[in-house]
Amino acid sequence: ALAGTRFVTTPAAAIEVLHAAGVACAPGEESLRPSRLLSLFRSGLRLDHFSLDLLRSKPGWDEAFARTIADLEGAGLRPEGLEGPETTARLRDVATIWRALDGSADRSWTTPRIYLEAALVLERRPDLGPFSGAVLAPVTGQVTAAEARFLRAIPGAALGLVAGRPMRTHYLNRMEALFGSAVANALRSATGPRSSGSERDLLASYLFEPPP
Repeated sequence: ALAGTRFVTTPAAAIEVLHAAGVACAPGEESLRPSRLLSLFRSGLRLDHFSLDLLRSKPGWDEAFARTIADLEGAGLRPEGLEGPETTARLRDVATIWRALDGSADRSWTTPRIYLEAALVLERRPDLGPFSGAVLAPVTGQVTAAEARFLRAIPGAALGLVAGRPMRTHYLNRMEALFGSAVANALRSATGPRSSGSERDLLASYLFEPPP
């Protein structure tokens, strides 16, 4: 039944899109970021809020900035998204370090960056989609905004979700924010498998359902 079916990981699909658009990149930047940050802290960066002496002398700042920038990338942001008339000096410094980090990495990209850039390509050129025929894109509970944007951009993709139990309100709200009301409504209407062979089976069927 699965003859002719092609299985592709989401990062590999995003890289295929970028290569089709003539964009050269290499994955794996996540593991290199802390060492890049240590090198940047020893360079002549101009910062408004953070002290370079502090960043150089106290351990852990490289990991803290790497995690922060990774979270911002996962949310689908870029350095320019942190800058504006109301931006604090702290955020301006994060944007400065992030931009310098991207410059140092060149075409070595993190997975969230790959997702975002591939989504931008598909939003402009849907014909560069990496698949032909029907596409099923599985969505996990840990999907980031950057990955969700890429999945939404795949032409004709059907989303496959598992309606976890218990169905928590914040999870439904998050899925609605990432994929729209149709996905949230589908999750709300989904029910777990029902069994009534015995009282115990019936109880187990409703164990993780909301009290009503």
